[in-house]
Amino acid sequence: YTAVDIRAGTLREPVAVGCYCEYDRHDSFYPTQIPTTRYVYVPMRALLAAGHPRLLVSTAVSTDCAAYSSAVRMEHTRANMGAAAAAIVMTADELGVQPSAVPYGAVWSRLTSRGYNLPAY
Repeated sequence: YTAVDIRAGTLREPVAVGCYCEYDRHDSFYPTQIPTTRYVYVPMRALLAAGHPRLLVSTAVSTDCAAYSSAVRMEHTRANMGAAAAAIVMTADELGVQPSAVPYGAVWSRLTSRGYNLPAY
């Protein structure tokens, strides 16, 4: 996915949520205080490697450099993406399908039942 997708709000099927502003403080003397909290939603398709129906990634996601520079590079977001990848694999095993064939609703249900805060499906 791309920064254009993020700005346009067109991301679909989010499986992980990240927040850049609360964790990234570079200036120790005058830290930037951002008055609003913005979230980045990582779509399920970003974890699926193109052309490899069984391969999932939780760090080297499919994104452009601007989108990667958002919350995607933060450790807590990577942990959420890893959990989402695990949910996809578990669901694929239960359904007897390739990870690339797992329906989003099943992954969303698994993650939200475990307390993940994802937008309503």
